[in-house]
Amino acid sequence: AGEAAAPKPCAGTKGTQIVVEDLFYNVPMRRAAMRGAGEEYNRVLDVVQAYAIDNAGVAMSCQKTGETASEVHTQRDHSTIDVIRMVHGSALARELLPFEAKS
Repeated sequence: AGEAAAPKPCAGTKGTQIVVEDLFYNVPMRRAAMRGAGEEYNRVLDVVQAYAIDNAGVAMSCQKTGETASEVHTQRDHSTIDVIRMVHGSALARELLPFEAKS
C-alpha cells in the first residue's frame, strides 16, 4: 500500500461515503492483536451499529468488501426502535420499555 495522506476536516454532504481500509496498517501491535480482517471488520461493524442507533434518522450502511449485501442498512425514516430491531433483533426490541428523564 502507498503512503496514506494526512486526514483533514471536510463537510459530510448528502450521500457521503466513508471507506475504511487498512485501519491498523501503521500500528503493528494493534494489527498483531487482530486475528484477521474479519475481526477488524467486526470491530468497525460494532462502531457503525452504535452510531446507527445513536443517530436514528440518518441513513447508514456497512458493507464488507466483496459482499453484495450490507450487514447494517438503515433509512432516514427509521426510528430508534427500528434500528435497534435491525441491529439486535426483534426479541430484544420487544423487551424495551420507554422512559423519560427530566432534569
